[in-house]
Amino acid sequence: MASMEIDVRYVDNVERHRQRQCLASRQEALSVTDLIERLGVPEHPGALVRFPVVLHQSMLQWSLKRGAKHHTVTPRAGVQCSSLTFAHRLVREHQGIAALPSYLCAADVQAGRLQAVLPEWEIGCLPFSLTWPACMQPSRAVATFVDFTIAHFAASEDPAMRNAG
Repeated sequence: MASMEIDVRYVDNVERHRQRQCLASRQEALSVTDLIERLGVPEHPGALVRFPVVLHQSMLQWSLKRGAKHHTVTPRAGVQCSSLTFAHRLVREHQGIAALPSYLCAADVQAGRLQAVLPEWEIGCLPFSLTWPACMQPSRAVATFVDFTIAHFAASEDPAMRNAG
């Protein structure tokens, strides 16, 4: 029986990996409502430095745009982590604002547990790829899993889960 290890992680050395992109998820700056009520609403991206922020290691700087305007900000990290799921959990536990992918937070936004901060500014998309070491030929099980996952995202009716193309 074939086996494979599945993990979600940030890969910064892509030269040593083969990859197939399966999803590009739009990101939003999100927080719980009471934190915004307590600290106020940031008026512009530069004001984010006054707020506690949960940073994912792939997003230490945020590049925001609104129409033709671009603004890059380095938020003050209250917490820095390597897991988007953990960052999402910290935001839900009132630890700050985070740039999170819409696929991960859509249900919380829809239910009113999280709200967009600076909703008129776009943070961009975060690509998600399936990767494996370049020195390895993927087994039939891994190749089947990759094909299935990409097809799953491509067929999704949820816009937050659609394949990036």
